[in-house]
Amino acid sequence: MKVMIEIDLPDGQSIPTVEDIKRLTSPDWHADWWSYEDAMSQNEDLTEDEAREVLECMAKYSDPSVGISWDSLAVWCDWVIDKREEE
Repeated sequence: MKVMIEIDLPDGQSIPTVEDIKRLTSPDWHADWWSYEDAMSQNEDLTEDEAREVLECMAKYSDPSVGISWDSLAVWCDWVIDKREEE
């Protein structure tokens, strides 16, 4: 079976690789989906760019033995806000 996928990418976003798409559609892989809107719902003081930074931190520094949850999302939101206030 062949499938054609059309994606509108924001400026600067790279094109997903075939391997990425295979992982997303395979029953052998699992992915968590969080959006910048989730981060902004936790802390209304975040800008959109800061909310995206929260997502990047979660993806880069999350502990797989703990996972990503609303609690960890709130911690990263606080961290980004604290970092901003220190600057």
